[in-house]
Amino acid sequence: MGDFRNPQPISKLNKVVAEFTRPADTTAYSAKDVISDSTSSPTYMTFQNPVRTNSAGGYIVKARIMSDSTAPSTASAIFKLHLFHTSPTAINDNDPYTMLYSNRDKRIGVLTFPAATTEGTGSDSCHARVSNDTIAFCVDDASNVLYGILETDTAFTPASGQKFYVELIIDQC
Repeated sequence: MGDFRNPQPISKLNKVVAEFTRPADTTAYSAKDVISDSTSSPTYMTFQNPVRTNSAGGYIVKARIMSDSTAPSTASAIFKLHLFHTSPTAINDNDPYTMLYSNRDKRIGVLTFPAATTEGTGSDSCHARVSNDTIAFCVDDASNVLYGILETDTAFTPASGQKFYVELIIDQC
C-alpha cells in the first residue's frame, strides 16, 4: 500500500489549440514555405494557457494537426510547427520560413508531423499526429502563451481559404 500521508505530485494533462484560415487563394507552396493567415499582415498561432501560471513549464507530449482539405497534395503534405515562448517575428503566408537569430531566446523547438492522411470516401479532412517527440518548455514570465509558426516541408497546392487546426497536449509541471 502507498503512503497516503506523503503523496507524489500528479502531473496534469492540458489540451491547448490554435486554428486559422489561410488566404483565399490557391497559390502553390514550395517546401519550407510558411502557412499563415495573411500575405501582408500575418499573425502567429497562439496557444493560450498551456500551463497553470505565468513562468511555469511543462512538456509537450503529443500534437495533432488537421486541415479541412482532402486534396491529394494537402493530404500527403508534411508540416512543421515551430514553437516559441515569446512572440516571434510573424512571416507572411507563402514566404520561406526564416530561422532568425533574433528569436534564439524565444524558440523552444519544432515538431515535425508525418505525412498527413485522410480516410475513406466522404471524408472532409486530413490529419497527422506526433506522439514520440517530447519538448520541454517554460512560458514567458509575463504571459501564459505558446506561439507557433506553421511551415510545410513539402510542396503542395492548398484549397482557397483552407483551415488548419493544431492541438497540443501538455504535461504540466
